[in-house]
Amino acid sequence: MKPNGLYFVLGVLVAAAIGAGVWIYKDRQRGGIDISIGGGGVRIEQR
Repeated sequence: MKPNGLYFVLGVLVAAAIGAGVWIYKDRQRGGIDISIGGGGVRIEQR
C-alpha cells in the first residue's frame, strides 16, 4: 500500500473514533427515561 493510502485509512479511523466518542458522550448527557421491553417484562428507568 502506498503511503497516501495509509494516511487515508488512518484518517478514516481517527474520524470514526472521534465520531463515536462524541456520540457516546451525547448519549450519556441525555436526560429522560429509558423504556425496555424484554423477556423479564417492561422496565422503566429514569436517567
